[in-house]
Amino acid sequence: IGHSEKMRSIMTGKKMKKKQIEIFDKEKSLKLVCDGVVDAADKLSVSIGSISRLCSGKVSHLKQRYYLVEVLTLEAQPIAFGVGG
Repeated sequence: IGHSEKMRSIMTGKKMKKKQIEIFDKEKSLKLVCDGVVDAADKLSVSIGSISRLCSGKVSHLKQRYYLVEVLTLEAQPIAFGVGG
């Protein structure tokens, strides 16, 4: 079994708590709303781990310009098939 298949079998039917992350861009003076850590990582061009550290409070900002405003946890739908690529 490959990694994706293994993760799919573990996660199928479980409810994921998707996070909506609000980040303030100090350089542009605007607030970004991201749908989860992957979306935030893509928008800010940083790693998923960096976003996780920002959300958990381990770091106060990223790249001297991105600051966490708040994290809202949304109840996501149970995962069916189609997880991963």
